[in-house]
Amino acid sequence: MNAVKCPSCGNLNSLGENFCLQCGAGLSASAQVSLSPEQHARAFGMNSGAMFIDAERGRRVFFWYRIYCGMMAAMYAVLIAFGVFMLVAGSWSSGKDAAEVVIGGGVYAILGGVFFLIFAVALFLPRKPWTWIYHIVLICIGMTSCCLLPFSIPLLINWLKPETKAFFGRN
Repeated sequence: MNAVKCPSCGNLNSLGENFCLQCGAGLSASAQVSLSPEQHARAFGMNSGAMFIDAERGRRVFFWYRIYCGMMAAMYAVLIAFGVFMLVAGSWSSGKDAAEVVIGGGVYAILGGVFFLIFAVALFLPRKPWTWIYHIVLICIGMTSCCLLPFSIPLLINWLKPETKAFFGRN
């Protein structure tokens, strides 16, 4: 098992960390150390009988999840643009349908903005145990659309695997 040793305080951090969890100092790949499974378990507070899983699958799933979030954020940005277009088009026209177009455009723009922010924030969240839950909720939001089911179901299946949970520090 590998870890990164902090040059400032000597704390052992997992490989995916960019900053020391104890003192906040920047970590470099050159400070990587090799640990036995027992040393790794002691350093990261796990029992020594725990099964250690390579995080490569977790990295791949997280990569595809970020692509999913980027595409969803782009889709909601288009929805915002469509809502603004409807607002402008509704204000130009007159008649009883103009109010419906303006209200519809406002709903599209507001909901698109909310969901755009939710998915855009997910792209920049750190890899922590609590963010695993945030991300799984976003995958489930994608499952509400029939068009997104072919993307959401495989992502959800891989998200629930122990390798991905371990990648986020969930046991």
